[in-house]
Amino acid sequence: FVIEPGAVADPSRVPAYLREEEAILPEDIARATRRTWHFDRRNGMWTVNGKLFDPNRVDAVIPHLQPEIWTISAAGGWAHPIHFHLEEGRILTYNRQEEDNPVLLGRKDVFSLRGGEEMEIFVRFHDWVGRYPLHCHNGMHEDHAMMVRFDIVREA
Repeated sequence: FVIEPGAVADPSRVPAYLREEEAILPEDIARATRRTWHFDRRNGMWTVNGKLFDPNRVDAVIPHLQPEIWTISAAGGWAHPIHFHLEEGRILTYNRQEEDNPVLLGRKDVFSLRGGEEMEIFVRFHDWVGRYPLHCHNGMHEDHAMMVRFDIVREA
């Protein structure tokens, strides 16, 4: 790249509307698989559901396109920005209250929890099958493998 001084034309424009969100239907909620992921510290180590990360252990097998409701929670004392790969979810409840904040209602792939907080999120893995991590994006926690592996599989 060669960057030179001077004004340049900028033809970019924000569109009049963005892509509509896929509706979360009552039947999606009714048939969703529910999972719980609790982020904590045990015996000086960062854990999810009381376990240390093992890349060979599959903590959840999720059928492609299956609706999921994940309850994510964090123990006290630390912030935990929870992240999963290659899909986005939507917050249903925050600390057991139905979420109505427009900023929080949009699609996200990082869900910020402070110690003692809990969220229910709706997710459906649309695009890819394979192995994926769910982890804390706090650098120290991530470096110390505060994560789980889940596999997205095609239904037989």
